[in-house]
Amino acid sequence: MVVIDFVRHGEPDVSIHDDRLRPLTANGQLQAEAVAEKLKQSGYTEIYSSSTRRSLDTVQPLATLLGMRVQVTNELVERRLPGWLPDFSDYVKRQWENMNFTLPGGESIHQVQARYLHFMEGLPGGYIAVGTHGTALSSVYELAYPGQGYEFFRTLPFAAIVRVTMQEGHLVSVQKIT
Repeated sequence: MVVIDFVRHGEPDVSIHDDRLRPLTANGQLQAEAVAEKLKQSGYTEIYSSSTRRSLDTVQPLATLLGMRVQVTNELVERRLPGWLPDFSDYVKRQWENMNFTLPGGESIHQVQARYLHFMEGLPGGYIAVGTHGTALSSVYELAYPGQGYEFFRTLPFAAIVRVTMQEGHLVSVQKIT
């Protein structure tokens, strides 16, 4: 069995349009410190993160407190976007209405689900923390609660923690911790 605490990144600085390099705001940094304090007694065996700066910066304080190294992987990035989208909200809604929808160069919600499921199925047993993103995390929620991913996404706060339990490669439970 593997228990995964997915931690959505803290509040990002959206004035930086480069998705890979977008940092946390000062508030996002405070959120990351609060996550570390909340989870420091959790007994993690491994910590992973998306390769984006905001995700890594969200779980790094936890890793530092625990004396652990964050394993960074591109498999955990947010869905690939076709570029900067001036009407991001409309694009997001369209993607949740049709989970196969994307624009050229982008990635659909179903593609994100498949990528995340592959990551989760490949994990060894244990208790794992993962720095992640809102849409990616909501796509995992959608696997457990079909038809509810978009509403989950709309209401998911920055630095939220969602616990996923997998057994023998199968999703057993998904529950919001904060």
